[in-house]
Amino acid sequence: LTERRNEDDAQQYISNVKNFKISVGNE
Repeated sequence: LTERRNEDDAQQYISNVKNFKISVGNE
């Protein structure tokens, strides 16, 4: 369960980084 959650957290982190880069690129 811990490893599975860590994978989900990593995917969420990657999504956040991508969205952040898109937001910065739009400014």
